[in-house]
Amino acid sequence: MLSVIDRYLLRQILATCLVMTGIGLTILLLERLLYLFGLVADPNNALGYVGQMLLLLTPHYLSIALPAAFFFGVLLTFGRLKQDGELVVLMAAGCGLGRLLAPVLGLAAIMTVLAALILGFINPHAHYAYRALKHTVAQASLSAAVLEGTFIQADGLTFFAERSAVGRAGLELDQVFVHQKGENGETIVVTGRNGSLARSADDGRPVLVLQKGVRAEIAADGAGADALTFSDLSWPVETETEGFRARGRDQKELTLFELWEARRHATPKSKPSAAEIAAELHTRLVLIASVPLLPLLAAPLALAGPIRSRRGGIGVGLLVLVVYYEALNFGDAMAKRDLLPPELALWLPFAVLLAGTAYLLLRALRGRRPVIPIFGRAPQPAARATA
Repeated sequence: MLSVIDRYLLRQILATCLVMTGIGLTILLLERLLYLFGLVADPNNALGYVGQMLLLLTPHYLSIALPAAFFFGVLLTFGRLKQDGELVVLMAAGCGLGRLLAPVLGLAAIMTVLAALILGFINPHAHYAYRALKHTVAQASLSAAVLEGTFIQADGLTFFAERSAVGRAGLELDQVFVHQKGENGETIVVTGRNGSLARSADDGRPVLVLQKGVRAEIAADGAGADALTFSDLSWPVETETEGFRARGRDQKELTLFELWEARRHATPKSKPSAAEIAAELHTRLVLIASVPLLPLLAAPLALAGPIRSRRGGIGVGLLVLVVYYEALNFGDAMAKRDLLPPELALWLPFAVLLAGTAYLLLRALRGRRPVIPIFGRAPQPAARATA
């Protein structure tokens, strides 16, 4: 049964956590918004496509924003308790730091399960669905709308028309440029003075018809190039009929259980490789294991420094999070390239965070000062009331 103090702490932490999660998600999604609108060439369906892609990106950004918001929720709540003098009153009533952390650890357990669900199962499927939708948008954009002065890309094909207008047979184009990678790695470049983009009368597939242009083909090694001029060139565009690949060719699309199974059969030359699978598996496990450490680190940071100030704890907390996640990103990159084993590249930063958290927490629980030397003296618990 939660006491009044437990409910009070949880209410304060959850309120701060929800607000900061909302702010973090908004910032992260807005950063992708312009890119997504630039990806969708059809203005009639732009809002629908962008809305779906933002929804599919939410689990990924939520896995970043939620742990950070939880950390700062605990940090700001305990910092306010110290600054307003409530902490002294609670300690005088017999509620030490260990007692105050009890409901927080319960919340941390829920956050850990939520992180495991998002990182282990929800995000992989959302990541694949996002890529599939992005593929569909890119494929449809060529035949849906060719915007004037805009490069349109669709899986190896880059298309550009200086001017376009709707005609009877389809889109009428002027000054067309097409760049495509061939099956054997060769580069194909086609230019046309004018042309059209319409559907074939036979099967309804989009066909690009160019007039008065040049077609050049450059070998994969760049050794030679063949060029020819043409008066008319019909180019079927196989964009709308192509299906997206099956899920699993990227390690980010695999769930935790699938990663665990895939590591047994992966080889250095498989797709994804054994190093990529191991790095992804250990990265997710480290991120999940880091969640319960966050409140244990945030609480002593909040109690450090002068009683009327909490700026130092916020600054150090932000620095610790940034350095820790950058270390994990670096370790993940090194492990994927098979330059370091994931046990060292990813679990070493976690071990350092665990050791630092244990050190700060033990000093705070024992009432030693200073908790962090650079802050000066920490608040001391008042003597407990006796019957």
